[in-house]
Amino acid sequence: SDTLSTKFERTAGVRPVTYGHRMVDSMEAVARRQHGLVTRRQALDSGQTPSAIRHLERTGRWHRVAHGVYRLEGAPDTDRQRLLAAILACRQPAFACRTTAAALYGLPGYTVRPFHVVTHIASTTTIPIATAHRTNRIDVRAQSVVDGIPTTTLPRTLFDLCGCVPFARAERAVETALARRLV
Repeated sequence: SDTLSTKFERTAGVRPVTYGHRMVDSMEAVARRQHGLVTRRQALDSGQTPSAIRHLERTGRWHRVAHGVYRLEGAPDTDRQRLLAAILACRQPAFACRTTAAALYGLPGYTVRPFHVVTHIASTTTIPIATAHRTNRIDVRAQSVVDGIPTTTLPRTLFDLCGCVPFARAERAVETALARRLV
């Protein structure tokens, strides 16, 4: 028998869900781009009603993973998905940063966890599953997307590492990025 994650991988999404006579195909397309996640705002913008969202959550088709963020039934629960959930929960521009971003870029010696996310200083959103870093300026030019996850660019990530890890470790990350011709 298929596991939920096998079903998700086989269909590259989630099987169509109906609420009344409405198909939530548009939410499946969004979820495929977002590690199986959709936000409440995306659902409302696609025409879902608050009662339809509650029904999908109550029946187990959608699972709340962060404030206003849902994992669709059958989507595997992964660290990258949880990281993206933390970013989507910010409701303002937010990006994976520091050691988390270094791991996304594949720099050796870094892991995605603990999650580090940068957002605007005016953001009042708390991110219970991530360490939030605030800045007074979010420059979208300093953003990249790695595996569907908004991330600080590699040069910005390397700059940030210089201020948050021991010098030798940051130096190794810079040397690796240069040797791989990533920057």
